[in-house]
Amino acid sequence: MTMALGTGRYDVPGLELDAGTASTVLDLVRQAVSDATLPADSIATDGSNMTVSGLFLEYAQAETYGAVPRSALFTSDGGATCVFLTAPSPERSRPRAVDVEPKEASELGVALVPADLIGNDVVLQPLTLGETVTKTCE
Repeated sequence: MTMALGTGRYDVPGLELDAGTASTVLDLVRQAVSDATLPADSIATDGSNMTVSGLFLEYAQAETYGAVPRSALFTSDGGATCVFLTAPSPERSRPRAVDVEPKEASELGVALVPADLIGNDVVLQPLTLGETVTKTCE
């Protein structure tokens, strides 16, 4: 799906509307105008594009993610992306790599990671760990 904001156009990964879903949304918008839930002037069309004002889409069930600074992400030579969880104490063990597939956050400098990482401490600058540790990111 592509979203237009001002004069810019942005791809929205993960938000895909197939033809059937798009048709259902369009039918709901038309019904809302018919019922006067949305004013008739809230819809503008121009060829294959439709702009609707006053319509909000929300997930049926919100997704939960943790947030880490982008500097905490490490990408290996093989393409794996990891965060390194800090050891409980320096003398007990070294940080361990956790493979993640980060999602873009709406805040600059922040990456979203799986919710099971919430509450863990991550290494903010993984390059300071040295190659012995960072090579564990596979």
